Amino acid sequence: MWVFAVLVVCGLACGIGADQNVRTERISGSAGDVLEDNPVGRLKVYVYELPSKYNKKILQKDPRCLNHMFAAEIYMHRFLLSSPVRTLNPEEADWFYTPIYPTCDLTPTGLPLPFKSPRMMRSAIQLISTNWPYWNRTEGANHFFVVPHDFGACFHYQEEKAIERGILPLLQRATLVQTFGQRNHVCLKDGSITIPPYAPPQKMQAHLIPKQTPRSIFVYFRGLFYDINNDPEGGYYARGARAAVWENFKNNPLFDISTDHPTTYYEDMQRSIFCLCPLGWAPWSPRLVEAVVFGCIPVIIADDIVLPFADAIPWEEIGVFVAEEDVPDLDTILTSIPPEVVLRKQRLLANPSMKWAMMFPQPEQPGDAFHQILNGLARKLPHDQSVYMKADEKVLNWTAAMASISKLSNPTPASSLSSTFSPRTPQPKCLVRLLATPAATLSSKLSSKLSVRTKPSLRGSLVVRCSQSDGNGNPVKRTYLHDLYEKEGQSPWYDNLCRPVTDLLPLIASGVRGVTSNPAIFQKAISTSNAYNDQFRELVQSGKDIESAYWELVVKDIQDACKLFEAIYDQTDAGDGYVSVEVSPRLADDTQGTVDAAKWLHKVVARPNVYIKIPATAPCVPSIKEVIANGISVNVTLIFSLSRYEEVIDAYLDGLEASGLSDLSRVTSVASFFVSRVDTLIDKLLEKIGNPEALDLRGKAAVAQAALAYQLYQKKFSGPRWEALVKKGAKKQRLLWASTSVKNPAYPDTLYVAPLIGPDTVSTMPDQALQAFVDHGTVSRTIDSNVSEAEGIYSALEKLGIDWSYVGNQLELEGVDSFKKSFDSLLDTLQEKANSLKLQQVGYYNLLLHLCLALFSFLPPLYEVPALRGKDYGKSKMSYPDYTETESGLQYKDLRVGDGPKPKVGETVVVSHSFSECTLSSFHMLIGLFRIEPILLDKFVCRIPLRYDRWMDFRIVVPPELGYPENDYNKSAPRPTTFSGQRALDFVLRNQGLIDKTLLFDIELIKIIPN
Repeated sequence: MWVFAVLVVCGLACGIGADQNVRTERISGSAGDVLEDNPVGRLKVYVYELPSKYNKKILQKDPRCLNHMFAAEIYMHRFLLSSPVRTLNPEEADWFYTPIYPTCDLTPTGLPLPFKSPRMMRSAIQLISTNWPYWNRTEGANHFFVVPHDFGACFHYQEEKAIERGILPLLQRATLVQTFGQRNHVCLKDGSITIPPYAPPQKMQAHLIPKQTPRSIFVYFRGLFYDINNDPEGGYYARGARAAVWENFKNNPLFDISTDHPTTYYEDMQRSIFCLCPLGWAPWSPRLVEAVVFGCIPVIIADDIVLPFADAIPWEEIGVFVAEEDVPDLDTILTSIPPEVVLRKQRLLANPSMKWAMMFPQPEQPGDAFHQILNGLARKLPHDQSVYMKADEKVLNWTAAMASISKLSNPTPASSLSSTFSPRTPQPKCLVRLLATPAATLSSKLSSKLSVRTKPSLRGSLVVRCSQSDGNGNPVKRTYLHDLYEKEGQSPWYDNLCRPVTDLLPLIASGVRGVTSNPAIFQKAISTSNAYNDQFRELVQSGKDIESAYWELVVKDIQDACKLFEAIYDQTDAGDGYVSVEVSPRLADDTQGTVDAAKWLHKVVARPNVYIKIPATAPCVPSIKEVIANGISVNVTLIFSLSRYEEVIDAYLDGLEASGLSDLSRVTSVASFFVSRVDTLIDKLLEKIGNPEALDLRGKAAVAQAALAYQLYQKKFSGPRWEALVKKGAKKQRLLWASTSVKNPAYPDTLYVAPLIGPDTVSTMPDQALQAFVDHGTVSRTIDSNVSEAEGIYSALEKLGIDWSYVGNQLELEGVDSFKKSFDSLLDTLQEKANSLKLQQVGYYNLLLHLCLALFSFLPPLYEVPALRGKDYGKSKMSYPDYTETESGLQYKDLRVGDGPKPKVGETVVVSHSFSECTLSSFHMLIGLFRIEPILLDKFVCRIPLRYDRWMDFRIVVPPELGYPENDYNKSAPRPTTFSGQRALDFVLRNQGLIDKTLLFDIELIKIIPN
């Protein structure tokens, strides 16, 4: 038999080599294709924004998780952040995703620690159920979690202990995305999506061998055969299947099997016909992925297994299934497979869609494992989103009640909220006008602090100001800005953005060809304008958190501005007409976070002429390369030194080369080189030196360094490397002069514009600089008119002890810090607006409150409500930890018989934290009678607790007796056990961590079992 088998192997190896072209063809439309439905447009996913302790900080603590077989939880999070299926509006979401890394807690040997995962999951669910309404609406039925642990949400790497623990009760209604899949197993929940374990794509790519290499190994396997105790039966480890492989075939020449893991492991798999995939600690390790990727037919030895993406991948056509009891006959089974069947399976494995479906490449690719997960979620729609309740539980439908009440009352009109958002000074809207008026007349009309001095020879001055009135100035058809572009090739941009963006139209007519924005600009625009009120009000009322609301405001402005500049973008073939939006300044030291944010912004803005601004900090320089490589245009900001500028250019060139695009004409970039801030810092240093030579150099450093930057630009964008990219349509990364307003009033107001005019550059000007240049600027090429003088100034400053490296680093730190402060200040301002909006609506909600409270009078008193006992109670979902759920009811841990007096019928437990600002009637909430969802209750409370420093005032009416059945934690307790209502309430609050803190009315209070 062995001789025959060897002949078969030889025939297969030769046949495979001869049929190489057939093996690599794509079998389009055949049954062997991976089922691929584009998930975009079919589903929308809302990603909760959790504190970094649930994800990023865990990864920072142990970077091994990035390449571990459980890394799917990390890449799912990263890919979703920039995916077009992501929605910022939770009300339109089909699915909710909670980004937790419960498996990224590894021992030194790489095993996941099972102890923290359940606690982390409970904590995260408590957080989202407290701060968002969506979990409570369906008890998690429209939520999914990635749990790539060996035994999924049982959270233990030993099967017997995993079975004992079972799936975390909180996750019973949620959909689980997990690598474990075995039918009729405690740790596999119906409706779960089974995925492959993570195998690093780059690592596998680096070990590819020529496709023509013959497959000379018949059966290949590397791995353990026994459990850690070397039990001949294998113990629970592989249920003895691996041990049977070793005992039966360790001396078989057709079987290349061993516990050794050679450096040629990947190459050996590519030389093998069959790769064994027996179960181990859990059914799969990455070898299943590796077998598919390397075209080695997987031999699946695992009874009742659920394979990854079984509804999309034709496993029965590409693999061989062997029952565990048939392992002793494995050689006969494999040698009996006809050669034509083997070739058929190999052709199917050569289908690229088969390989992509098993991998998580970075960046994500159509049809890869990430998209297969999205397809799996889309196929589950529509899912059950009904509210979970006990069979005989009464539910007060607050939503319906509110809808009926709202018909009887008029909500506060939008106009009445103006006082809510009014700062101490009038609310300006951004108004851009072109005026052709004499200087004297103009001077008397300008009331804004943004106006600048004018000269008698005013030539159609461009006036940018904030005003309550619209104004009807006559536009001037031609300005110096037109000459700047048409004669010298420099694009004038506007360094400001405000709503409505249509106010930019006169600027565009005057020659402005693009717009830049930053956190400071948005901080000013949003905090001092009424134009954002309506959208912000809608976002707050829809349940948006403050930062999400901010980004929606920003995205709308950017999208609208992009539309205005679209014509310029098209006319210049993507050469101009861009609008810039910056990633969060909090990501200035986060390489991957910046990449993810850039991808997300690019997707949500969805305009071809948007520039994603990335700071030129050391951690973000690699981000620039990766974002460019993904075909996203970038504005690199906060460049203060020549050395950092050269790094930015190299990152741009590296990104273009790494993109793999044949047409690079639509991937462009600008490098924002900051100017005036350089003089501000160096002037201070020169004044400290104090000698005449030093004082004479004040106000000259910035322009000199900028001129040398232009020389570096010309050098880097020439030569063979650049010419090769030009053939693919690449455009130069233009220098953009930023920070062009004069900080020192003693300097000319066009100091940072006029000397920096040159072809293929951009000058972005704020109001002051733009007005000054249009008023009395001169148009001529100046950027390289005196390079030797710039070099002399640069060297002279070095001789005086000016450390250019220090200057660049210091300004970078200050720039990042400034943007962070603006960003934080803006979020604080928005929070204040949100709080004010709530206070303005107190009168309206007071009416709703009293009408709703009036409904209570129609409800039966507590003592008439039938008691709910063990078997009638059913299962429940709870967010605090110390409990066990059983079919007979809810069992509490560590509850003891109370010493307090037996409560009377209708006893009222008072939990009181009063305000001085308002007086509301106490709330009487009958535990066990109906439920009130916290997010709806919030709307009826004066000064609702948006933060942890707010307080409430209410009363809770408890049942006369509260008890619990006998359970494992209190076997000796009499049944039923009674204790005071106050004691029971204290227990719940203690476990919620709410004693001496903010007390939110917790929906879980109704889950106590009455006797």
